[in-house]
Amino acid sequence: MGGAATAFVKLVENSDITLDETSQKFGVIAMQPCAEILSVLKAYELSLWCPFYPWAKDLSQGFTTPLEDAIPFETKQDRVLVLPSKQMDETLYLIASALASLKDGGALYVAAANDAGGNRLKKILAQFGLEGADSHAKNKCKILHARAENIDSAQLEKHIQAGAAQEILDGKFHSRLGLYGWNKADIGSQLLCNNLPSDLHGLGADFGCGYGFISRHILDTNPKVRMLCLIDAERRAIEMATKNITGHASKTRQIWDNLSAPDNLPKNLDFVVMNPPFHSGKDTKSALGISFIKTAHQALKRYGQLYMVANAHLPYEHSLDELFHKSEIIAKANGFKVIRAGK
Repeated sequence: MGGAATAFVKLVENSDITLDETSQKFGVIAMQPCAEILSVLKAYELSLWCPFYPWAKDLSQGFTTPLEDAIPFETKQDRVLVLPSKQMDETLYLIASALASLKDGGALYVAAANDAGGNRLKKILAQFGLEGADSHAKNKCKILHARAENIDSAQLEKHIQAGAAQEILDGKFHSRLGLYGWNKADIGSQLLCNNLPSDLHGLGADFGCGYGFISRHILDTNPKVRMLCLIDAERRAIEMATKNITGHASKTRQIWDNLSAPDNLPKNLDFVVMNPPFHSGKDTKSALGISFIKTAHQALKRYGQLYMVANAHLPYEHSLDELFHKSEIIAKANGFKVIRAGK
């Protein structure tokens, strides 16, 4: 999905979009890879928000440029570029946050690939009262440009609130829009929790912790766990997981990282639990899960245990058998399997 950022850069370089250099503050709200936009934003004081670790690392040039913790931005911006996700509700939240971040009359840019929501951007902007936005097409992407004027304040507030943290599962957890399965208890995670032992101990980690459903179960049912690392590539997931394990705060460590290529991997762990991601776009693939398995093997001490849940048809057993001393399926239900592997 980095094509939208590339398309924006080309439009600027070709003067199809003109950036007024007298406008000093430029915000970027990114749910796509977009590091290439920095090449055309050198004259600006940047505010960058990107909660997905691999993209954030590139956008911030290895975290040498500070990232904003939240949107809307605290400081009003002259211009904001939104590179939204494919998810409709999240896109509405991101655009609402951008509009709330802009000075009166500030410039909004929104860029997305046609097959990732680009073709609906004009209708989305119209929901906020932004009729007649300028539209550009480049590299099978749409880039829209509008001024923050005559905005429908009710729609703005509605979609900002929709993206805020909120109670789910009868108030037992907090979560927020944009996280995978954000407002439900994942069936696979429930199966894993139902088949975890109650004598986990020592140092452990929840790989891809999400909003903390599995982490909370472990901490509630395993008193001998001394420290549990909550690890996710999505910073908002870390924030929600932290909120959901407040009673166990002294026993947790939060790590924002890319588990496929970790920078801050804990080592010598007694156990790892995980419900790894298995989607790449619309395709179901095992590559992400295999990378999580390899990282778990690196993190575990000798005789450490891995407990994972996966779709029953995904072929993880070969990778597990190559890396671990022993692995076995300990439960199967509802199209999922729970696997235990010992290092």
